[in-house]
Amino acid sequence: MDADDISEPDRLKKQFQFMENNPDIGICGSFIKNIPSNSTPRFITDCDQLKVAFLSNNYCSHPSLIMKKEFLDKYNLRYNEDFIYSADFDLCARALRFLKVQNIPDVLLQYSRHPGQISSAKYKEQQRYADVIRINQLIDNLDLTLKEIQVLLHLKLMKSQHLF
Repeated sequence: MDADDISEPDRLKKQFQFMENNPDIGICGSFIKNIPSNSTPRFITDCDQLKVAFLSNNYCSHPSLIMKKEFLDKYNLRYNEDFIYSADFDLCARALRFLKVQNIPDVLLQYSRHPGQISSAKYKEQQRYADVIRINQLIDNLDLTLKEIQVLLHLKLMKSQHLF
């Protein structure tokens, strides 16, 4: 969470209670409200659907995440600084191999969007890292061996680009 993001007063309490009531959930995010636009993206809340969606993009808002340390330790999950601008996407994508990740459908964070933030200022670099994470998921999670044309096709499909 950055200094200009605003956490709802009961955010941590709600997420903690959710985690306590759902012991199999290892990472919990929430819906967010983008400021200043006041738009509210509807993230996926179903764990199984989230696994599939993560093949294309990060469907968790990093500043809203809380994580169970016991699961992170058990599965040796840490931020990989090699993915400096997409370390959150990488961590959640790898976590999905071992544990449940879920978004609570409550807006618990107001997320400040501006041109100076990493997702704007470092967009191209972030997307290059995200492409590697997308392919790693196919290799690691689905145990696939891919040829270059399959990698390119997958990336185009996941980014909804025209194939030809």
